[in-house]
Amino acid sequence: MKKLILTSVFALSIVAAFLAASPLPQGAKTAAEDPDRTIPEMLRYAIEDEYLAREERYDKQMKEKIGIDPEGKSTAEKVAITRKYREEQYEKLLDAVYKRRGWTENGVPKEDTIRRLGIDFPEVLELVKKNGG
Repeated sequence: MKKLILTSVFALSIVAAFLAASPLPQGAKTAAEDPDRTIPEMLRYAIEDEYLAREERYDKQMKEKIGIDPEGKSTAEKVAITRKYREEQYEKLLDAVYKRRGWTENGVPKEDTIRRLGIDFPEVLELVKKNGG
């Protein structure tokens, strides 16, 4: 654990030194100037910087795929909109995978799937039923 903490501190100090020495987008610059930033705040700035680095691409996707005009929106708003869209897409994909595998919406194999796979041992069926399969 101590080694992990020391490695993390070392990595963060290298990142901070790099950020302080390079021209930065606003998010990373703000994070680098304030040593009291929390990890979640630094991650938020990193995500916003990622968006800014590919802003043209992400704005185009927002307009074409999501159907929202990014004009006039802050980077934080655009990140939130994009994240919500991606989470919705992920949920649709997850639902499709679960259905194809014969699982419930919670990822538990259904009883008929267990039987089809030939693993319908009493203890397996009991466990699956107990967990909603």
